[in-house]
Amino acid sequence: MTRSARRLAAATGDLAAIQALLEAALAPRKIAVTVNQRRECLLLRLQCPTTVPAAVVLTLLARELIQWPSYAHSQILIAAYQDSNEHWQEGLDLTHPRELQRLAKGESLRQNLPISRKEEFCIPVQPLSTKDWQVTAAGLGLSLLLLASEGVTFLLSPLITLVHEMGHAVTAWLFGYPAVPAFDFRYGGGVTLQGDRAGGIVLLIYTGLLVLAYLYRHHRLTLTCLGVFTLLYTLVAFSPLHNILFVAMGHGFELIFAVIFLYRALSGWGCRYPIERPLYQYGRIFHCVF
Repeated sequence: MTRSARRLAAATGDLAAIQALLEAALAPRKIAVTVNQRRECLLLRLQCPTTVPAAVVLTLLARELIQWPSYAHSQILIAAYQDSNEHWQEGLDLTHPRELQRLAKGESLRQNLPISRKEEFCIPVQPLSTKDWQVTAAGLGLSLLLLASEGVTFLLSPLITLVHEMGHAVTAWLFGYPAVPAFDFRYGGGVTLQGDRAGGIVLLIYTGLLVLAYLYRHHRLTLTCLGVFTLLYTLVAFSPLHNILFVAMGHGFELIFAVIFLYRALSGWGCRYPIERPLYQYGRIFHCVF
């Protein structure tokens, strides 16, 4: 079998072809390869005669992998052994071809930490630091100070109205109803102007789901999630449930924004100045109160 034929077979998940290609890629380092699979992960056990850095092995593998037309697996888990002792573990994400190309050129890959099979499905939990608690206290104090003033509360209330009406409008568009959020200058508060259902919008959403299914056709878990989402969307879109969801997502959007503000306040993500974190904490409390 030629190398091109083996690459076509490897793209379909043929383990024998995959092992032959990866052995040839690592032959300059005299590394033996044993290939197995688990769900959508390809498991490689490397037997190294001498100490070989992980970066060298990953570069050699990436130079071969970028020649394949597609991948039947979403991730490669690599365990390197020297004699009977485990030397290192690494992982390659096959859903990011640009990173494979960078790695094949010898460039540094985006932070790619060793993957332990015991910790593969664990979610890391980061405890709150003293500074995080200080931000929370400062945001609470700022909220109590500003909420005590009816004038300041009145000035900020349009923000809540805008977020609330955006929740109605976004939900309406998702189910095919053109909608525009607006302020109600006659009776106060806000109102979402909603038109009749447009079949073209619903068709566009289903087209987007089909495109996603095609792009991730080799990822079983992703396809399963897309299938479940499409089924639930269909049940809600063509039943009275979408009307209930349209009403509920006004307050739902307020909760979503409150969670985003809380995350940015506690993590500091995207904040350029220290004062932004207590302001986000204040915004989260303001959303929850009103």
